[in-house]
Amino acid sequence: MNEKHFNPVDYFFTWTEDWFEWDFVRAEQKARQDANELYFRLRRERKNPRKRTLKNQLITRGGIGSGHPQIEQIVDVFYVTWEE
Repeated sequence: MNEKHFNPVDYFFTWTEDWFEWDFVRAEQKARQDANELYFRLRRERKNPRKRTLKNQLITRGGIGSGHPQIEQIVDVFYVTWEE
């Protein structure tokens, strides 16, 4: 079973000098779009994909040793699983 996740925090997130910038709306749309594109491509290849959403996941960035303050965001993470 293969799995790929699409986390909105991985999209359009950048650190500034002392904080961060993140376009949450664009990030969530892009993560959902990428998950859907993979799902439909795998479906065309007949690999029996499944989509799911893990709602309200607590994601952290930064923290001790990173040089940035620790921040926490609650996001929906999109997953696609499939069989080879």
